[in-house]
Amino acid sequence: GFTRGPIIFMGPLTEPLGFERMMQSFWDEAGGYGARILIAPTAAPDDPLVERCRRWLLDAEVESVDVLSIADRRMAFASELITRIESATGVMITDGNPLRFV
Repeated sequence: GFTRGPIIFMGPLTEPLGFERMMQSFWDEAGGYGARILIAPTAAPDDPLVERCRRWLLDAEVESVDVLSIADRRMAFASELITRIESATGVMITDGNPLRFV
C-alpha cells in the first residue's frame, strides 16, 4: 500500500516564519520529494492561501499537488475523490469551514 501521511488544517498564521515551518514539516511528513499532496480548500478554491501552498509544494518538488473542488459532504464521498484521497501521502485542508465536510 501507500505511505499514509499527515492531514493538516492550515489557517491564518501570525508568526512571521510560521508558514515556512508548517510547510516544511508537512513536506517532510508527507514524503518529501515523492509526496502526493491533496489540498482541500474549505473556503473558495481560488483563495490566495491555496495558491501559496500549492506553489510552495511545487517549488519543493513534490511528486504531485492536486487542489480538490469539494462543494459538500455528498461530493466528498464520490468514488473518484476517494481514490485520489487514498493514494495521497498528505492532505492539507485550508482555512474556511471544514465542518461542511462532516
